[in-house]
Amino acid sequence: MPEIRHLKHFIAVAEAGGIRQASRHIHLSPASILRSVRQLEEQYSVKLFETQGKKLHLTLSGEYLLKEARTLVKGLEGLAPRLEQLEEIGSGALKVGLAPAVADLLMPAVTSRLISENPSIRISTTIDTAAVLNTKLKNHELDLAIALENVLIANDRYSFTHIYEGTPIWVVRKGHPLLAVEKPKMEEVGRYPIVAQHLEQYYTERVQETLRTAGLLGSRIMPVSHCNNFRLLCDIVQQTDAILMGGLLNFKTRTCSQEMCRLHLPLDLPRVRFTAAYPKIPSPSPLAKRYVSYITEEVSAIIEKYPAG
Repeated sequence: MPEIRHLKHFIAVAEAGGIRQASRHIHLSPASILRSVRQLEEQYSVKLFETQGKKLHLTLSGEYLLKEARTLVKGLEGLAPRLEQLEEIGSGALKVGLAPAVADLLMPAVTSRLISENPSIRISTTIDTAAVLNTKLKNHELDLAIALENVLIANDRYSFTHIYEGTPIWVVRKGHPLLAVEKPKMEEVGRYPIVAQHLEQYYTERVQETLRTAGLLGSRIMPVSHCNNFRLLCDIVQQTDAILMGGLLNFKTRTCSQEMCRLHLPLDLPRVRFTAAYPKIPSPSPLAKRYVSYITEEVSAIIEKYPAG
């Protein structure tokens, strides 16, 4: 097994095109760099460079070693911080509370990522309304809660991390009668039932107020609006003329959404803001912070892959 410093010196020469150029770049004597290259050549019984003019060029063996060396050095350099992270997390436990929309979209990827990195950790998840999560957080039954910002406890005993903000969109099945209308009037929209993924009471009241102001009855939001299963809601919309109100991230990331179309309505729905909250005392565990970090990374990845529109 070659020493990592020998590989670093070899990489420097390959990237700089010469011993002296590499020496200036990594601030090491040319003799030391040359010794590293020679030791690699002797260890593997190959010639890594050949001279062409005033520059060194990689041989076929050198090109192969460069590729492998970069991978190996990168992995070894990331080893220390990764071990430090695992040492912090240890074999701890985490009690997480999630709003249904967050759980449905993000929990599988984040939980599997954490467990694959450290199989000894224990994660228990409560999926419920923000009101219930608030109570559990207050009673120290949860280490962390992620739900609607407006509903979560707002005081100086808790730390907050912004997760995501967006406006719900309207979706209908392909061939829906409203798609043939350039600018649907509210009385036309009012002929069809509205279904939605689980809505907090706080948000439901604001949505109903928006619909009433637009001339639509708030009661048109069907009881199924409290369903947590986005796939089931997609099935309902595909088989009926119902209108689905849901999050853009959910719509963009589901294969069932391929059979549906966005419906642009002149309604200014209230924005939703999801936030993570955890008590300041005791201070959040490294595992809780990592969970939130992975949640935000997952959201960023989805937004980058599925831009709004």
